[in-house]
This record gives sequence, structure tokens and C-alpha cells, in this order.
Amino acid sequence: MSKNGSIKEDIFTVFMKMNLNIMERELSLHLSEVVLEQSFDVTEENDSQNKKVLMLDMYGIEQNSNVEVIVENVLTKSNNDHQRRLLKIIERLEKGIIIYQALGFRPKDVQQLKNAVTGKDINLYFVEINEDMIPLINKLNTDTHKLRIYENLNTLNTIANPIKLLKDISVIKPIQGNVALMREEVV
Repeated sequence: MSKNGSIKEDIFTVFMKMNLNIMERELSLHLSEVVLEQSFDVTEENDSQNKKVLMLDMYGIEQNSNVEVIVENVLTKSNNDHQRRLLKIIERLEKGIIIYQALGFRPKDVQQLKNAVTGKDINLYFVEINEDMIPLINKLNTDTHKLRIYENLNTLNTIANPIKLLKDISVIKPIQGNVALMREEVV
């Protein structure tokens, strides 16, 4: 979700995809089939005439539990826009893992999302992005030609711990699935 021509979230998301081992190590997950900007149907059940689709930052499968993994990134504290997106995703997701990565989380957002997953086979990982990443991402966003950003993403590897799982507020329980990877094309 870029604002005012900024591609900071895109830069962070591509970096995380290129370095899946960072998420896998910090979150104790084994990710596969990870894609960027996957469409996700959030059409209301009683409104099939008005198809609504969200583009997910990252989507894949957790190999050990065989469930869908959805990653949403925001390079600020949790906010209303991402909160609405995540609530729609939780409403439509039957089983899976949602990884919400942000610079911080408003307590009301955490509670609302935790309430939304109560009684569902959904794990909710709150992951704090290291604020030391932001100046480097900003530099790539503003000082680097767009065609050169990809080859300079390795500058982000200078941050020792780019993300941190907030175990005390996350909802992590045993879940097991049997899901086929979603590959829906947006029409």
C-alpha cells in the first residue's frame, strides 16, 4: 500500500521475501510457495455480484502445519486502514496464520484482532519491525533510482534483528490444515 508515490512498504516486503529465513527463524515457521501481491477474496457471502478483492503483501504455505500464511506489513504503528484489512481477512479466512508486521501496535488494535480470531483456527503473529530499518528503507525509497533498488536491498542486511515476534500479545496455538495454494487471478 504505497502513499504519495512512496514504495517503502514494497521495499520492505521484497526484502522480506528475498530473506524468508529472517521470518522463518524469528517466527519458527517453514514457509514455501511465497508470492507477493496475491489477491484475496473478501466478497460478502450474501453479495456475490459485487466481488471484492484485497491484494496481500505476502502469501504462502507453512510447511509443517500445511496452512495458508498471510503477511501484512505497515511501516508505521498499526493503523485504521490496516486494521480494517486484517479484520476482513480474518472474517474470510477459515484456517491459517496471519503475520502482522509493524513498527508498533495500538492496544485497541491488538485486542480487536485477538477477539476476531477467538474460536477460529487462526494464529495471529504480531511482529515488531526494527525502527533502525526505516532510515535505510527511506534512503532506498528517495535516493535510489527505482531500477537500482533491488540490487541495493542488501543494505538492509546491515540491521542485525530486523523483526521481533511479540510473543506476549500473539495468538499461537497448534493448527493443522490441508490446503492447496490459492492462485486466483484478479479479473
